[in-house]
Amino acid sequence: MAAIAFYFPIPGTPTGEDYELSFFEAGTSTPADVYHDSDLGTPWVQPIVFNADGQPGDAIFLSPTPALKIVYEDENSVAVPGYPFDDYSPAAVGT
Repeated sequence: MAAIAFYFPIPGTPTGEDYELSFFEAGTSTPADVYHDSDLGTPWVQPIVFNADGQPGDAIFLSPTPALKIVYEDENSVAVPGYPFDDYSPAAVGT
């Protein structure tokens, strides 16, 4: 299966320097690999810490499975409203 590009932040989502984005298998605290490249060869070190522009600094690619829990926190480790988001299905989004 092909990799799914993960576009983040979604317009309207607050961002800032040192915000952190993490991925887990849905419904768990088990980390899930996400990647810098569409070949799914170079995993990100998590959490992904946002740069001074409030961006991850590189592309994020996901495997189509499994479903994921997405944790997004501000620079003070406080969950951004709407997060964590559980049971995100990359395969459903990528179709």
